[in-house]
Amino acid sequence: MDMFVSSILSGVFNTIQASERGVQPRNYLLVNLIDAPARWPMDLVLRPKDDSLFVPNPMIVTRFNEIPKNPLEMSFEYATHKISGINFPSIWGTTTPGPRGSERKIADLAQNTCIIRGCNMGIDGHVRNNMRLAAPNQDGLSIGGQVADFSSRPIPTILLSGEMGFDNNAASAFKSKLGKIPIDIDDRVDDYFKFLIDPFYSKNVLGFRGNAVRKEFVQKSTDLIRFHLKRAGSDRKFQTSRKNIERLIEKSLETLDRDYQILVNKYSDLVSRSLRNTRIPGVTDRAIPGFELPISVKKERLTRVVEDVLGMYKNESEFLGEKDLRTIYDTSEIINLANQFAIAELSFKNNLTNSIVLNVNPITHLNYQRSYAVSNLELSDGPNPRMITLKNPNKILKSRIRDNHYEPDAHRTGTIPTLVGSSLLFRALSSCLLEFTDQLKAAGLFNETLIHMAGEFDREPRKDHSGSEHGWTGHTSTLISGIIQKPQVIGNIYSDSISNTDFFKNSGTWGKGAPVAELGRTLNYGNIASSIASILRVPSPISNEKSILAVKSGRLRPLIEEAKNLGLNKEGMK
Repeated sequence: MDMFVSSILSGVFNTIQASERGVQPRNYLLVNLIDAPARWPMDLVLRPKDDSLFVPNPMIVTRFNEIPKNPLEMSFEYATHKISGINFPSIWGTTTPGPRGSERKIADLAQNTCIIRGCNMGIDGHVRNNMRLAAPNQDGLSIGGQVADFSSRPIPTILLSGEMGFDNNAASAFKSKLGKIPIDIDDRVDDYFKFLIDPFYSKNVLGFRGNAVRKEFVQKSTDLIRFHLKRAGSDRKFQTSRKNIERLIEKSLETLDRDYQILVNKYSDLVSRSLRNTRIPGVTDRAIPGFELPISVKKERLTRVVEDVLGMYKNESEFLGEKDLRTIYDTSEIINLANQFAIAELSFKNNLTNSIVLNVNPITHLNYQRSYAVSNLELSDGPNPRMITLKNPNKILKSRIRDNHYEPDAHRTGTIPTLVGSSLLFRALSSCLLEFTDQLKAAGLFNETLIHMAGEFDREPRKDHSGSEHGWTGHTSTLISGIIQKPQVIGNIYSDSISNTDFFKNSGTWGKGAPVAELGRTLNYGNIASSIASILRVPSPISNEKSILAVKSGRLRPLIEEAKNLGLNKEGMK
């Protein structure tokens, strides 16, 4: 409680800022892209140089190439945007909402970004790999736990566990050697700040008053303030009553509460403008036509499977047949993303914690006006032209919003929902991240903060546009910090897939990890975890794995070569 009081009153009593442990760990924010959404439209750099080996896959695209009248002839491209000589996915060349109605260049985020790709996770599975993002050794210490053990902040770790809740994800993997206990805030909580300070807040009355805990809080505050002022040689100047101290504490808490509400409104505006009525060049800047039934199929399409024809329009168990697919997102939301970034900014700027895990919820509340259940479509076997028709015309799915979402675990999510959904997700995240990092810079905290954006693994796409599988032999971690002074991409990948660990043969350049010269093998997550721990100034929770990054003279330096795309022989090796 003493440390909590110190932080709450830090804006009033600057003398209560000193760390009792010497060097303080850097702030750590893990932005957990839970369920592994496709990263190739976002922050997975697949062709870093113009001469990098690159084998196309029809589903690995970053923008529409042409939108013809016939919806079955839609074409796409893998377009890039060059930043400091590196080919980022094309969305990095676009803008995203900024505060007070402004627009920001997403490329500004790249100047402090290091992307690590081509990490082989070693095993498949959402739960295990999601937990390894926080704790690379099963049941071992977590990165956040190490930070908490070496931190003097009052709250060991804040877990923003989202709709997934606490269990079976990076949030639940928290483990501290000293047995510190994190605070978990999930989507059932209405007010994150009041929940965070719940031990000092009475729910029975308005304001921070009225319970026994409050009396202890005020007493400890009084003792602590006297102690620090005495140490600073100014105890005689501290002539005030317990009642005045009480007012001071309540004012500090209520000021933070007001600040939190302002931050929520700010980030809510950014998220809403990022998702709705957008005009992302090459993605949502022109109408995206759906299809109407019945629809004819060219005679060269000999398949009897509807997905082979309409796969690009598939979203889970439905095909999207809107007149303009952009309208689906006019009501879209990312539940509590604004609350999560608001409490993260408040907590770091007010020294409440050094460690936060933020589970990103999916884009939800999509507005379906005309969609078709997969089970309700059939492809005729009759003479040309062959037709796709409804089995039951009375079962067209109309006007539904609440339960519809863009599925990150995109086994059955086609090219169009994947391209648009991932682009919008990244646009919202980059809008929040740009504002978040701007505030850290203004507070002098950006060099002392590491943001880590990661999912369980990358994705291996099919060639029929109908979805993708778990790419567990490839993983991407994106790091953002003030100690990164230019865009960096490290980690090698194969240009194609032909090994026995691949779901699909010859699925193109999707991010499959390839050997790195300095390691003599492919990156594993232990290398990333050790690198993060080194940056944060704490021991690695997996000390037997070599770091691939180092901080020298206050700047992040790679310890391995720049990213390369390697070719394959018949054995799937370089």
